[in-house]
Amino acid sequence: MRSHGHEHLTAAAVVSQLVAVVLGIVVAAGAAAEAAVAWGVDAQSRVYRWHEGRWQLVEGKLAMVSVGSDGAVWGVDPSHRVFRRVHDEWIEMPGRLSQIAVGTAHAVWGIDPEGRVWRWNGAQWVGVE
Repeated sequence: MRSHGHEHLTAAAVVSQLVAVVLGIVVAAGAAAEAAVAWGVDAQSRVYRWHEGRWQLVEGKLAMVSVGSDGAVWGVDPSHRVFRRVHDEWIEMPGRLSQIAVGTAHAVWGIDPEGRVWRWNGAQWVGVE
């Protein structure tokens, strides 16, 4: 929702962002099924999920995490391995990325360690020129 050029955030999103700053967590937020969804990683690559009003530690180590508006969650670990969250498990995906961005489960983009841009087509990474 936009009003006068400013986005309105839900109270949960604002609180999760404020809590993230205090804990030193870098946050990725999205909306799924009309509910705020937030994931984050800290400086030690620990992964957190905002759930039931608090940050919960999630198994795994990631350098960054991204969540789409449909709740799709992808991440990249410190070794540039790519992971997708499926049914409460991290599934390793093909490729090596240093950054990842998720719009939805069908719109996932990444940047590899050499700075090239890639798009996930549902089966593999396709280079973008």
